[in-house]
Formats: sequence, structure tokens, C-alpha cells
Amino acid sequence: MFEIQTLADSLGGISLQPGEQAPASGAYALVLRVEKRIRARTGSHGLLVFGPGLYLYAGRAARGLPSRLARHLRRNKPVRWHIDRLTNRREAEVQDIIVIPDKPGLECEIVRVCLRRAPAWVPIPRFGNGDCREGCPSHLLRFEEPGSGRS
Repeated sequence: MFEIQTLADSLGGISLQPGEQAPASGAYALVLRVEKRIRARTGSHGLLVFGPGLYLYAGRAARGLPSRLARHLRRNKPVRWHIDRLTNRREAEVQDIIVIPDKPGLECEIVRVCLRRAPAWVPIPRFGNGDCREGCPSHLLRFEEPGSGRS
């Protein structure tokens, strides 16, 4: 089973609950629980389907990290980034936030560590990583949960 604190520790990060104060900058991961299937459309991916389960989205903020995280936690907002298609839906809930303070460049390291150590896979290739320079397959991952199988 995927452990948030183990991931945070292995990255030299901290685990925050939604609403806790974040440092000014850093790489971050949103851990989201999708309760019911979500259908959403993006310009670059077309129609997407997110099945119920646990997801992780990796991002970064060179400055203004508290504002960025607060935006992710709001439901009512203009859709600006791919992840907004999940965070603006009531079927998806941010359960935890991992922050690597003052190191926004470690966004891709979050993805690599999760793919190496956790039972994770890429549900949608190139989701949320249009500006990725390190060749990540996606900045959205889905976690295998006991008894769930992939869906």
C-alpha cells in the first residue's frame, strides 16, 4: 500500500493536510481520491475518464506556492491546467499534499520515485507535463490499491 509519509521522507519533503501553511516555493504532489468516475474533456487529450481510486499529481511553484496550493483546493475556478479537471469536481478530494520546500526543480523526481517505489502507473500519458524537460511520461499517476486491480 502507498504510504504518503514514506514518500515525503524519501524525497526530503513534508506532508501537509489541506489548509496547512506551505513554504514560499517548492515541488509538490497532490494526493487525490476520486470517489466516482469522472468524465472530462481537454483540448489536447479529448475526452478523459478518471476511474475511482487514488491519484497523485506532481507540480511546482518557484514562488507563490501557498497561493498555488490554495487554488488547487478551490472548486470554483477557471480551468487553467489539466489538473483543474479533477480538482474542480466534487467527486475528487485532495487528501494530502507533499511539499519539497525550496526545490521546485524536484517535480519530476516525485514522478520517478513514485514509479520506482509505489505500485503506480500512468493513467493518461502527458497529463499535466506540457513543460516537462525531463521526459516524464505524465505528471499524473494512479496508485494500485489492494483488491482494486487496474481500472
